[in-house]
Amino acid sequence: NLARSYSNPLLGVDLKSGNFNKPKTNGWYADEDFISRYTSLSSMVFQGVKGNEKPELTTMWTLIGYPAASVCVPVWVKGGEKGLPKMLAPDETRHSPMSRNANKLLKTVYTFDLDTSEANAKKYFNWEKLYNLQGNGIMQKVLAKEAEVLPRYKALLDGWRKKNKVDAKQIVELNAKVDEELAAFYKEEFDL
Repeated sequence: NLARSYSNPLLGVDLKSGNFNKPKTNGWYADEDFISRYTSLSSMVFQGVKGNEKPELTTMWTLIGYPAASVCVPVWVKGGEKGLPKMLAPDETRHSPMSRNANKLLKTVYTFDLDTSEANAKKYFNWEKLYNLQGNGIMQKVLAKEAEVLPRYKALLDGWRKKNKVDAKQIVELNAKVDEELAAFYKEEFDL
């Protein structure tokens, strides 16, 4: 969640509070005041293992592309190349579908047009596009989808922890289902 944090304690600002949305503000903010930026390409968190657990249980929780527009998906080394979700794997363009989708959405968020400066176009973001009072911002939709997807992965991981063993077949099976769901999600919600 740190990569999707839009709070700045030094300024007393938490954009998610609702106090910084329309009609109270115009919805434009400088990204340099927050962790996520125009140049943010990904975010990963490694969840290690306890002393009695096998290293294969180490989990990399992954956001590929602009973090506010990317659904988090876990990855395990034990899955090998076949265990890598297709949404995260590079395709013929050498980009992953998730990265491509998230970065297309980034371009809709960074559309500052109050002046013609290229520098400002990549400096100011439209908070309303990401998170709004109607609940249909890009990040709000992504987080809702993530809330559907992640519990299934967490259930697998919990089962593996009890056995102290990752089942690569289960990784491939769940990834296949989630890949289809995520492709449909980006198509239905964002026409990507």
